[in-house]
Amino acid sequence: MALSNLIADFKTLEKDGFYPVADIEQWIQKTRPVYLKLRKDIQDQHCPICKPSETYLNPGATKSSEQNPQKFEKRFCSHWNIYEEAFLDFYEVLAKLIGYHQKETYIQNELKFIEDIDKNSAVIIGWLKKNEKLALEEFDAFWCEWLDENFETISLSFLHFKEFNVAIKGEEFKNTIKFLSTFDKLYWESILVDK
Repeated sequence: MALSNLIADFKTLEKDGFYPVADIEQWIQKTRPVYLKLRKDIQDQHCPICKPSETYLNPGATKSSEQNPQKFEKRFCSHWNIYEEAFLDFYEVLAKLIGYHQKETYIQNELKFIEDIDKNSAVIIGWLKKNEKLALEEFDAFWCEWLDENFETISLSFLHFKEFNVAIKGEEFKNTIKFLSTFDKLYWESILVDK
């Protein structure tokens, strides 16, 4: 199936301006073989225009990765089909979203734990340390880039599909949103208490 057909198929999932997570997950599973084949084809080839030994940097590299050159992601040069790169970016962002959603049960259990304890600062500090990497590193794109200020909509944007915005209802991530909000509040309160 052509990549443009896969994207057109994805657009049919929209319901009242939103994309249901379950439908996105099914689309990801259905298109995974295409994604893996495309990723392998690109990794196995050398650009016929560039020298095979050249390293091509991800055009989406962040400022922090510029300071740590070893963190640059190898991608492919500008001579590859831009639509192939756009599809890879699109798929990877959606896969990241699904990865976040798969943590909802774990997060729900963590919320129950923190809500059930008395406000013992040692237990709270232990909970914060246990979940620090998850909240501050793994969910950084979700919290800082995707979630709107009212916590009602998650909006995904794509490097090569600037006109295409995928919106997901915040209620599909209610545990994650509550967890991140709770973590943020407790984290900054604990820092202020420590000072």
